[in-house]
Amino acid sequence: MKICMDCNARNALRATRCRKCGSNDLRQKSTHRGK
Repeated sequence: MKICMDCNARNALRATRCRKCGSNDLRQKSTHRGK
């Protein structure tokens, strides 16, 4: 899961840009795995 820094939309993990606003400023959603 990636989150757009501009509009906070959720995007696919392999997304390169936001599907909602078209921004390239995506960050990885912090997921707590392995517990």
